[in-house]
Amino acid sequence: MNPYFEIFQAWQPWLGFPRTPPTGTPPALPDELRAAVDPDMLDVFDQMSALSPRMGGMTLRDLLVRHYAWSIPSPEALSAAAHFSGGRILDVGAGNGYWASLLADLGVDVLATDLHPVPNGYMGAAQHYPVQVMDAAEAAAAHPDRTLMMSWPPLDDPMGARALEAYRGDRVIYLGEWGGACGTPALFRALNTEWEHVPSAAAIPRWTGMNDRLVLLNRKRTPDKPR
Repeated sequence: MNPYFEIFQAWQPWLGFPRTPPTGTPPALPDELRAAVDPDMLDVFDQMSALSPRMGGMTLRDLLVRHYAWSIPSPEALSAAAHFSGGRILDVGAGNGYWASLLADLGVDVLATDLHPVPNGYMGAAQHYPVQVMDAAEAAAAHPDRTLMMSWPPLDDPMGARALEAYRGDRVIYLGEWGGACGTPALFRALNTEWEHVPSAAAIPRWTGMNDRLVLLNRKRTPDKPR
């Protein structure tokens, strides 16, 4: 099950700025979600939805991001990440483990870590998968045998760059904006110079105004110097 993706798809006609306003009303949020999210955020969503479905859609992202994840996991993206990973993933900055749980459902051996367990400034209290409390760089250094996955490394925070520098494996799965609201210049400088993109047609749905993406990368190999 992937309720985040399903809710986003169901609400899609009322999100953003559609040329033709949809008719009818969007589906109600699942009872289990309403019971689990922050009541103040839910109250704002309900008030905005009472004004119009489109107004409700404008507040839906905040509600779902804090309960599930920052990037929306489409079935195609999950399948691509699982296949690319070789079956073993280290998810650093895993938050509440939503992506990790869905990848594990596909048979991937996922080790999820985060230095700041939920709830924190980014995520609510929901826990979707076991997440070990561990520094990202320490985890990356300890698990070169796993594909390194990082999702929305915090803006202006060296976490992502430190994890990448410590990692001695050969594959990276990156989720988030390429630059933009993620990471540091050092992170993207390293990704652009030391790693190469693996072509993939898998895409992730985007909230209005967001430019996040799924990027698969292999470490570049330095040609052997002649003796």
